[in-house]
Amino acid sequence: MAESMTYSRYQQLKPEDFKRLCGVHHQTFTRMVAVLEEQIEQKKLKPGKPSKLSVAEQVLMSLEYWREYRTYFHIGQAWEVHESTVCRIVRKVENALLQAGIFQLPGKKQLLDSEFVAKLVAHIQKYCPRGEMENRFKEQQLELFSDRTSTHTFEGNQLRLWFSSVAYVLMNALREQWRATTELRSAQVGTIRTKLLKLGARVLISVRRVLVSISSGCPYQDVFATAYNCLVTLPNPG
Repeated sequence: MAESMTYSRYQQLKPEDFKRLCGVHHQTFTRMVAVLEEQIEQKKLKPGKPSKLSVAEQVLMSLEYWREYRTYFHIGQAWEVHESTVCRIVRKVENALLQAGIFQLPGKKQLLDSEFVAKLVAHIQKYCPRGEMENRFKEQQLELFSDRTSTHTFEGNQLRLWFSSVAYVLMNALREQWRATTELRSAQVGTIRTKLLKLGARVLISVRRVLVSISSGCPYQDVFATAYNCLVTLPNPG
């Protein structure tokens, strides 16, 4: 595991390097640490296991999160703490700085600055889609089990991954057809699979048709009917 990012290592940096790394000058950083220490002292937290990180290191971790747009997991690996700890520390530091009234988000005048707007647009166009892409990867992995490649052959694992990928494409196409029509239009794949596909029903097969009888007490009858109507309107290439 990588060496823990301690405050002593940051103190050895030149002022300009410290600014490049953290995004703030050392004087501003010192004020942030003082504000957080004051907030902790005022709250008089209940006695318990002391934090592994000092107050200065907690501020440094939060600055890394805000400046580098890394996930809680990756920051936790660098600081040798769990990702839930990173999330809790970042929120604590953010709330403390905002409550102090010294550190604020950009105001309306700054939003009128063309240079700031360009940076804001670049952030939205570059990093927001990146985070959404990571969410979709995680959705396929957790909900459609794309990581279940435990067979002893390469071909078997590849086939499992193909099945998961095809299932995700079909699920995503189904969501596209549900735009503004059902409550599942923005649901994740696991929710759709649980509420729409994993239903108890009686199947009657005859020569001319297959009849699926769902219980009259099913709470998702309307959603199921809407999904069926959307699917039958799609063109049939066969």
